[in-house]
Amino acid sequence: MNPDISYILIFAIVLLSFSLRSFAGFGGALLCIPLLSFFFNIEEVVPLEALLEVYISLILLFQTYRQVIWKEVFILLTGAILGSVLGMVVLVKYISNSMVLYFVLGLAGLGTGLFFLINKNVNSVFKSKLSPVFGFIGGFFGSLIGTSGLPYIIYFRGRSFDKKEIRSSLIFVFLIDYLSRVVFFTYSDRLSKGIFIQSLWLVPALLISFFFGKYFFIKASNKIFKLITSIIIILTSILLLIKNILL
Repeated sequence: MNPDISYILIFAIVLLSFSLRSFAGFGGALLCIPLLSFFFNIEEVVPLEALLEVYISLILLFQTYRQVIWKEVFILLTGAILGSVLGMVVLVKYISNSMVLYFVLGLAGLGTGLFFLINKNVNSVFKSKLSPVFGFIGGFFGSLIGTSGLPYIIYFRGRSFDKKEIRSSLIFVFLIDYLSRVVFFTYSDRLSKGIFIQSLWLVPALLISFFFGKYFFIKASNKIFKLITSIIIILTSILLLIKNILL
């Protein structure tokens, strides 16, 4: 394929994926990783996407930090750290096949997403004391199968927060999550100079996606925003179940 056409397609993929991320505060990887895999090896796609996630999180957080629910975010991240440590221990000593883990997380996410979708008027499902529990689950699964975000999304979607608080809090949570991944990729030599340069070429797409996502976020009501987040939860869960079948 012509290099110019390839760049245009990659630019469009990043623009579309991160417009969703800018809108909801999460969901960029849902489109970005599978679509970019047509142009790069998966070993390159994952660290590249992680860098783009860090960039867009910093851009978004500059405008949204005032709406972050800091107390709950820090408690959730404390649980995530503990879960990550236990997950690494379990991974090293006990886990030889992660297939069942994809199934459990995917099935739980699918059931929760469908519950949110059907019960559109239910705003507060979880209490604040469950914040470290969901953080622990996210960190635990993150260490085991590299997927930590779904429990965080489910928790904030199930609280009685408005769309600004949900989006802003998730932006910060995923900034920390992806920063830790970038550090890991750097020390494990998976983040090359070429990947870093490629990520810089895609910054203009991120800037445009920031404005697109912000525009649609402002236009969306709380009800529409929560409906879309429920759909993203369901789609993410289905992808985990598909991955379970393919492993």
